[in-house]
Amino acid sequence: MKNLASIVILLALSVCQQAYASNPFGALQAPAYVEEDATSSKEPDPKDPPLQRWPVRAYVLMGLLIADTEDQRNQIAILRTPAPHSTTYMVRNGDLLGDQDGFIKAFDNSGLIVIQRNEEDESEEVRLAVRNRGMRKAGE
Repeated sequence: MKNLASIVILLALSVCQQAYASNPFGALQAPAYVEEDATSSKEPDPKDPPLQRWPVRAYVLMGLLIADTEDQRNQIAILRTPAPHSTTYMVRNGDLLGDQDGFIKAFDNSGLIVIQRNEEDESEEVRLAVRNRGMRKAGE
């Protein structure tokens, strides 16, 4: 009888172990976004501040610190400038960003929105999604 009980317990443990060994976050996927070319037709001016030196899409949004309140002033984004500069900065809503007179308009759960001028001198929205080494691109 003890042998039968031991076998049942071992069998139950082996089945449960497989359930716990699987990834509990297996259903999560990185948000899908279209990666656009971040090159600019003009050469970066070393006299410009680092957050206004390159196109918005050239910056890497490493993370967001978002409070539960709707107050956008309490939200912070962690940005990294392009290589070889590769310096990390913390920015808030309303801060200037990009080489086309852009400013940070809003934050959401997975990125931020920058309003900037395009080549025709019209305003356009540019979405910068969180992308870091821990995230997989869509389709991987």
